[in-house]
Amino acid sequence: MEIHRLVWLISYLMIFKDSFGAYIELFFNTQGLTSLPYNIDPNVNALFVKDNNISSIRKSDFNDMYPVLSYLHMGMNIITSVEDGCFMGTILKAIYLPSNLLTAIPDLREVKDILETFSAKANKITRISREEIEYLTKISTLVLSNNPLVQVLELTPLPPSLATLNLRNSDLECCNGTVWMKSVASSVNLRLSAQPCSYPSEWSAIPWASITEDMLQAQRCNYTVASTTSANQDSSQYRGAYFVQNHNDIETIVSSEFIVVHPFVSIITCAHSCISQENCISVHADSEFCYLHNHSQAADVVYDFEQLWP
Repeated sequence: MEIHRLVWLISYLMIFKDSFGAYIELFFNTQGLTSLPYNIDPNVNALFVKDNNISSIRKSDFNDMYPVLSYLHMGMNIITSVEDGCFMGTILKAIYLPSNLLTAIPDLREVKDILETFSAKANKITRISREEIEYLTKISTLVLSNNPLVQVLELTPLPPSLATLNLRNSDLECCNGTVWMKSVASSVNLRLSAQPCSYPSEWSAIPWASITEDMLQAQRCNYTVASTTSANQDSSQYRGAYFVQNHNDIETIVSSEFIVVHPFVSIITCAHSCISQENCISVHADSEFCYLHNHSQAADVVYDFEQLWP
């Protein structure tokens, strides 16, 4: 047993001595894990849990357990959700979640004044909005490339610390809602594909460098949500309430089926997600999750989407 334990430690624990003491890196890659192991050294500095079958990250996985954890890589899992309030008590400066199944940028508020690098490359994110990143005071690099991004709503003012925003290999709607991408070019390293526009279709072969601000201003966006919003972000009043794209649908309600469930960030993010789903009619949120339905759901309180964008 002791020999087996020693072999395990040699395989997964790498300790590097420097002038500041021990730096501990732990590796749990390609082990078929469905959740984080419980035998992680509490003094771990860098944690690699790549190429497994983990579907969610919970508060109980990290909160107040790893006080010197500064680097996390959980790429190539099947992560669909990161519970709000995760990573409390860590000092995470870099979080890598590439090649997962996230549909939105997760809540990172517990590390908002620490996090410098976040990657959700090659997930299932279709939209990003200012509210999802504006609170990150130290973020320097944000990687969202290789997502099915279509709508990148007005993100300015960007976090002042942001130096690189990577949106490569995304089929963007290029319109008056994306003019900001031209205006930030001098202050942020904005990485786009050479020909990033999928809409309008006649722009699909035009290099980004040849698309001017005037062209973007003249092109109306193909989505119904305003490109900017001053809606109240305190969404607690809407927990449990239902939002519908067409209020008349309420009259024909007989049932409701979930088509997507993801962590609750704000009701506006829920609405964005619904609009991106072809069969989504209504959304609601509870204390943890946003639920997207393909039928409207009867409820005591039902709002039109328009109420979110006064």
